[in-house]
Amino acid sequence: MFPRILSGVNSVSRVISNAAQRNIGLSAPALQTAAALDPIQQLFVTKVREYANKSKAADGQMVDVTPEVKKTLDEELSKVSRVYNAEGQDMTQFPSFTWADPTLEAVSVKVEAPAAAAVDAAAEDAGDEESNVPYFDI
Repeated sequence: MFPRILSGVNSVSRVISNAAQRNIGLSAPALQTAAALDPIQQLFVTKVREYANKSKAADGQMVDVTPEVKKTLDEELSKVSRVYNAEGQDMTQFPSFTWADPTLEAVSVKVEAPAAAAVDAAAEDAGDEESNVPYFDI
């Protein structure tokens, strides 16, 4: 009885220790502080935060745009609109597609009379010829 209890306690303690090791291993990067980061990584993080703040302030427009960049963008957009014949449309948006569902005819197993007559006529025409005669003599 006592060994069973000990084996159960051992298995439970193994499971708990494995879970704790996994959780500590996964949460270690989250526990890093800004002081623990190397200078290059810290600089990168601050630049990303600055860009995020500028992007929010720009309300969806380009961040830190110069007149030359704006002019180049306008030229490229006008060139694309001319190439794709889309004058006056916003070329920065994904196009919207409208699909028309095709009309399908009803399917039935019933054989229609004109189609059956055409099949019979074709079978009679094919029956007049000998089917096993080769085209060329050997």
